[in-house]
Amino acid sequence: MSAYLSIVAGAIKLFNYLAAALQQHHDEINGANAQKVATDDATTKVLESVSAPISDADRDKLWVDNKAEFGPSGGTGGK
Repeated sequence: MSAYLSIVAGAIKLFNYLAAALQQHHDEINGANAQKVATDDATTKVLESVSAPISDADRDKLWVDNKAEFGPSGGTGGK
């Protein structure tokens, strides 16, 4: 009877070890997913802020400034 009890106790210890390893893996995956979501949200906010619409006057001023700096063909020259 003692042999059966040690086999059952060993099996329980094995299952507990496997459950703890799976829980740790699950926690690591959830942490990585949470970090990815936070990074994606931050990236989205940055992209929204740099791609916001601007007025026609601001657009025309940027066009003229870039044309003066890079020239009409887009090369470097002008300044």
